[in-house]
Amino acid sequence: MKNNIKRYSLILPDSIYHQLDGIANEKGTTMAELIRRFIALGLLAMKTNNDPDSELLLRNGDTIRGVILL
Repeated sequence: MKNNIKRYSLILPDSIYHQLDGIANEKGTTMAELIRRFIALGLLAMKTNNDPDSELLLRNGDTIRGVILL
């Protein structure tokens, strides 16, 4: 399985690093796992964005917004 794993170093601004670290601690996970989950979510969002029969929606209370990714 190691042959299928790639490494990538990521430099983050302090503010983003601290936000991610706080979320990881709150969720009881590692920063690496949290970033992998965010990337997986981003890939799903891009796939949805590229499908003309799909729409990415965000709901905040009673407000629903469509999301368009560039």
